[in-house]
Amino acid sequence: MQKILVKAEKIDDSFRLVIPSEYNRILMRKLVKEDGIELFELRPRVRGSRKQRGYLEGAVIWVWAKWQYGLDPRNPETHEQARYLFKQHFLFDVVQDRKGNPRRVPQSLSGKHAEALETYTNWAQENGAPIPNEQLYKLWRDQYSMEPKWEHYWDWLEYLGLEHDAHPSKETIAEKLKL
Repeated sequence: MQKILVKAEKIDDSFRLVIPSEYNRILMRKLVKEDGIELFELRPRVRGSRKQRGYLEGAVIWVWAKWQYGLDPRNPETHEQARYLFKQHFLFDVVQDRKGNPRRVPQSLSGKHAEALETYTNWAQENGAPIPNEQLYKLWRDQYSMEPKWEHYWDWLEYLGLEHDAHPSKETIAEKLKL
């Protein structure tokens, strides 16, 4: 069954559902009139943010790739390999190869960063894998990533002498940076 996109519009203190495109309205009419469908399931479409994508691709994928495969996050030659392995493990479809054996085929991360992040976090909690400190990554991204000596998150962590999953206080970071 095809998806029908519906938008919630706020009117005063209530909401109403609106089908914004003509294509989706025609599809809805067809389903109701011709196919006799009366009950629909709604699922919210959560839009991923650029910051969430940055955290996933700048910290989470690398923490996992380093922990699982020993890949160096500073080596640009391993970036595609790390992304591919991450998608193959956490965001994939199962298809059959020519011999009929099941095989994982990685999906695109485009628009699925929130899903991949949630899948990894659940897996990491169940399996004792590292989960990077999101606040620490945000601090580096927002305040320190523009400095040439710390243009890479891992250089900044190394300078501070912190692990990616550390939860230092602001005072500890200030002391390490001599602010």
